[in-house]
Amino acid sequence: MVARLRAESGQSTVEFGGMVVWVLIAGLFAWQAALIGWTAVSATNAARTAARMASRGESNSQAQDAGKRSLTLGLGQDASVSVQNDRAVVHVPIPVLFPGWKPALNVGITETAWMPYTG
Repeated sequence: MVARLRAESGQSTVEFGGMVVWVLIAGLFAWQAALIGWTAVSATNAARTAARMASRGESNSQAQDAGKRSLTLGLGQDASVSVQNDRAVVHVPIPVLFPGWKPALNVGITETAWMPYTG
């Protein structure tokens, strides 16, 4: 019995080490999913902000600036905001794992918002 227990010593350490890798990978996937969701919500907010400013009679450049300012620093650097009349289109690249880190792929979220002119 004692010989059998000695043969299994360190088994829990090996199992723990094997599981830590998978838990970290799952955590990274969850973090990336959260970043995608955060990017989508931020892009929608920026499009609505720009469209709201345009519908109030602000110039297109002022509406674009307002849309970019509504994005956080990590997302607003590479985002593009275009405004035509009372319609705004915002494209925000999706950050990969860390906001501000630029991936090789240019994958992003594009959101459009329209608001009636209120002058």
